[in-house]
Amino acid sequence: MASGTGINGKILFTEVQYFRVKWLWILLLSIVIFSIFLPLLLSLVTKAGLKESVLSLLVTVPLEGLMLCLFYIVRLETVVSDDGVYYRWLPFFRRYKFIARNDIETAIAGNGPILSYGFHFVLGYGWVHNTGPGKGIRFNLIGGKRIFIGTKDIDSFVVAVAKMINRKQ
Repeated sequence: MASGTGINGKILFTEVQYFRVKWLWILLLSIVIFSIFLPLLLSLVTKAGLKESVLSLLVTVPLEGLMLCLFYIVRLETVVSDDGVYYRWLPFFRRYKFIARNDIETAIAGNGPILSYGFHFVLGYGWVHNTGPGKGIRFNLIGGKRIFIGTKDIDSFVVAVAKMINRKQ
């Protein structure tokens, strides 16, 4: 990749993932629509509190718009080089987090936690990084730390991680 990214070594795999799960977007949009139209409908039916409803919408609509915008632009970038695994959440983290290949005890491909999206801690998986349901790799690090990174292209991710780990010698 371009200089300044902080990625060293030959790149074996790269992936950019967005939050594009249909049911999540249906849920988010339903909440936004419900929170906009319910106060207006109630104030029109009761013929009271229209001014308060409009004022509340002046606050909630921009905040909900910002939330939708963030869900749309947030992305998980994963890069595997022959030095290790790099990952970051843009726009929140500009620098990549790094898992050095010498720090990896085992790398196990499998399913991610059910209904678990984003960046958080899950018992049995450790720190989880994923944008939707599916597969990924759980890295068990020397020292006991675990990191799970989800992917939409499990086959290529597994091959790249295997190549990277086999270069340990």
